[in-house]
Amino acid sequence: MASTKSQVKSSTYRAEMDETERASRDAIMALQTKRLAWSVKHAYDNVAHKEAFPIIRYRTRDLTRLLPGTARPGMRRMEKVTGRSDDMIILLGVNMFLTQIEEALLTTDWCGGHFIIELTREGHLDEMTVLAEACPESWDGSGLVVHAENVSSFIKNTIGITAQVRAVAPETLERSLGKAKRVYDKRPKG
Repeated sequence: MASTKSQVKSSTYRAEMDETERASRDAIMALQTKRLAWSVKHAYDNVAHKEAFPIIRYRTRDLTRLLPGTARPGMRRMEKVTGRSDDMIILLGVNMFLTQIEEALLTTDWCGGHFIIELTREGHLDEMTVLAEACPESWDGSGLVVHAENVSSFIKNTIGITAQVRAVAPETLERSLGKAKRVYDKRPKG
């Protein structure tokens, strides 16, 4: 009798899903199981003395993308890691993320989205200069001084860091392939 109930339950459950939903769910579950088994099997192949169980991390904050399928349908490859989504700068004891600066710049209507941060040291104090590229339609040729000062005060009020913001002409900041290099640390080492 118990087997009949479980058969009825599973057939009722299957009837609620159409064929494509069931196939995609089964394919995803099979792929996840295969990846987990492979990770556990190969985690310590190159380690001579094994003392711990491997930790599998899913939220690594690595920036990458999945490549298209290969000849083996169950295996997807991942492109080389291009960077991290949580790049952090420590300036004058304050932890600051690039996304905070980017957010402050993108709230304006004059910024085109490209920016560079230069970190320098004058005497004993670190200084941060943000070079923000202006949109072509808002560029006035004089550097948008008032708008740059507004962003500078916004950064000071929200993050707590004094930053010098300078607007530069459109298409003047260096573009890079892959991950954009946004921080130029010119502080002396040591």
